[in-house]
Formats: sequence, structure tokens, C-alpha cells
Amino acid sequence: MKTLTILIPTYNRCNDLKYNLNLIRDIIVKGSWLSRIQILVSNNSSTDNTQKCIDEFSLRSNINFVSYTQQTNIGLEKNALFCLEKATSDFVMYLGDDDFLSFEYVRECIKDIDNVGDLKCIIPSWQGITPTKEVIAEKQRDVGEKKRLFRKGFNNCYINAQRGHQLSGLVFFREGLLKSYFDRNVSNIYPFIYFVGYSCLKGITIHNPEYPILITQPGQAKKDWAYGEDGLISEIFDNYKKMNLNVIQRSLLEVRQIAVSPWRYGYYREVGGNRGMFTAMKKIAFGKNTSSIGSILISLWFVFVTIRYGVRKVVGTR
Repeated sequence: MKTLTILIPTYNRCNDLKYNLNLIRDIIVKGSWLSRIQILVSNNSSTDNTQKCIDEFSLRSNINFVSYTQQTNIGLEKNALFCLEKATSDFVMYLGDDDFLSFEYVRECIKDIDNVGDLKCIIPSWQGITPTKEVIAEKQRDVGEKKRLFRKGFNNCYINAQRGHQLSGLVFFREGLLKSYFDRNVSNIYPFIYFVGYSCLKGITIHNPEYPILITQPGQAKKDWAYGEDGLISEIFDNYKKMNLNVIQRSLLEVRQIAVSPWRYGYYREVGGNRGMFTAMKKIAFGKNTSSIGSILISLWFVFVTIRYGVRKVVGTR
């Protein structure tokens, strides 16, 4: 029977991690998956009581649980890759330490792992919640959509690769995943986008929005990273640059990314006005990881967005 490891890179969220581990344990026990599902945690040199929480859970846990402790903080990307490197199961599922699964989603993942041949990736929907676990209605992706199966190839990659920006609940066929990442010299804060794109090109992807992952939205001030000068678009485009794609395919992925995540450049109008947004647009269009064709297409997209914004503003003031 195929196995699944839930990978949790963690840093300074002792209480959330404790809640999460207990929740996952209950899911595993309820589903009678003790021999099939493992939890793997990597503590990224936390300065709170995270290690104590991990040790206490390990002592009283009756499930397959393994943990690692980094002696120094190795960063988000390296800690996530470390988790993958230590996994030995057929499939892996990434999960944020303050993001939460449902029994139903795990059950469906196990069913798909068992029944879908050439399965390489499962992608969930997500629903935003506050740190006190209250639903934030407007913060969500794909909630209410129907489950779909995508055959391998670029169309699969084009539709689904950008969904890898949110790691929690993503399931991957493990073999070859990390080797490809290193062989192609990928290195950015969003390795999961590469993993999704790679998996889409290699085999079947299932998009299952029926049981959303609950994603904690603590606010930017409490995050461990910032959006830089371009909404981290250059980090995302590094993944597209390193995939096994031709320049046309790569540029289409770049434009799609801009189209589906306008908040990544719109954010700069909030913090720096129109000048701030135009500066961000320029950095995105002509960034080091943007393709030559992508630069042209994105520039045209930004012209269209600017004109539309101007028209709406004029119409709105009349």
C-alpha cells in the first residue's frame, strides 16, 4: 500500500503546531491510517517553546511521527526542502504549522493515491481564517468549485502551476521531485510552484476544492517575510524559468501569473501610491527572471490595466 508523509516546516508557532499535531493525529486514528501516514516536522531553530511542544507530542503519540531540529535558522526554502529530503514515503503533503486539514480532505487524498494511476499532484482549495480560527469570507481560493482531473502536459501546468504559491495541502509523488529541483538550480521562496509545475508536466494532477484547507491569515506584520519591491514575482518567475518549457510556454505562465494575482502589484498603490505601483510594475516587467517575450506581454498588460483604472476612476467621479 502506498504511503504519505505530512511535511511540516515550523518556526516559532508552538501553540499552533501543538493544536495541528493533535488534529492530524486524530485524523490518522479516525481513518485507521497509522501504517500509511507519517508526520514529519522540522523545527527551524525556533526561539519559543516549539521544541518542547514537539518533544511532548512525540512522547505521548501513538502514530508514526519523526522530528528534526535545525541548529540555526536555515530559512523557509531550505527548511521545506529539508523536509522533502528526509521523507521516504511514496507521496508527501506539505502543511503550514498554522494551517489545518480536514478528515475529509485527507480521506480523498488517500482514495486518489490508491485509485488514480500516474498521479503526480493533488491541489486543494483554501479558506482564510484569523489566528483565532474565525473564517475570513473574502480570503479564499477555488472554494465551491468542482473536482477535476488534468492529464499531463503544458495545459495542466498552465492552469495549475500558480496554485503552488500556497503550500498547505499540496500532495506530490515524491520520486524525482527534489532531484529535479536541484538539477535545474531552482532557488526561491516558492519551491512549491516548481513542484506543482514539474508534477503537472510529468503526470496526472487532481484539483480537489471540495474540502478547503484552513489557512491562517496573521497579517503581513506577523509574517516571516516581506513582498520586496515586486510582490515576489521574480521569485515566482524563477520557477517558470527553470521548468522544461519553451519560451512561449514560459511567457504564457508569466502573463497568467500577473492576471490571476493583481494584488501582487496593486499592493504597491496602497503603500506608495501610483508611483509606487508603477515602479513595481517596471521591476516585474523587466526583472531578471522575466522572459523577453514575457516582458513585452506584461508591459502591454500593465498598459491595459492602467487605462482601465483611469477610465473607471473618471467614470466613478462623474
